[in-house]
Amino acid sequence: MATEDKCDIIIAMLEELKSGNKNQKSQQMDFSKIESLSERLEGSINATSDATAKMERITDEVRKPVIRERRITIDIVSKEIAFLLIGMGLAISVLGSALYFSARPNYDRIDNDLKYRYIKMKGEATPERISELENLFEINRDNTKIRQMSKDVEDYERAVKQRATIEEQARRKALETEKLNNKMQRIKKRL
Repeated sequence: MATEDKCDIIIAMLEELKSGNKNQKSQQMDFSKIESLSERLEGSINATSDATAKMERITDEVRKPVIRERRITIDIVSKEIAFLLIGMGLAISVLGSALYFSARPNYDRIDNDLKYRYIKMKGEATPERISELENLFEINRDNTKIRQMSKDVEDYERAVKQRATIEEQARRKALETEKLNNKMQRIKKRL
């Protein structure tokens, strides 16, 4: 009996081992699921850490000041370009000098204007007076006499303007006086 008891004990132990192995297998299956989940989480954590590191690098790049350098170089590579630049320089200088000379006062026109105003002031244009003016302005130019002539002409023109304004005022006063006299006559006739 002792052997039977021993056999029963051994069978019970074997059954326990068998049931223990089944429990261990089921627990191992649970561990494999947990391991796969932990591997997935580890992969996702690694991906997010890589993404955050990438974002940090991008924000660091954005925060850096942008330095732009511009360089302008003129390089004469061919003869055509050199000739073109020389031609453009000559054209600019010719046009600039033409503009300068055209903008200068036209002294001939100014002199002719003064001659005309002087003849108008004197009231007559005799051949002797015209030749005298031509001699003064052209052949034997005398700037002091020309300045004095210009001053005399300007004084004469100013005096003519003043006389014209005085005559206009006198004419207006005469018209006003005539209107008042007419008004007085009408009032007298009514009474």
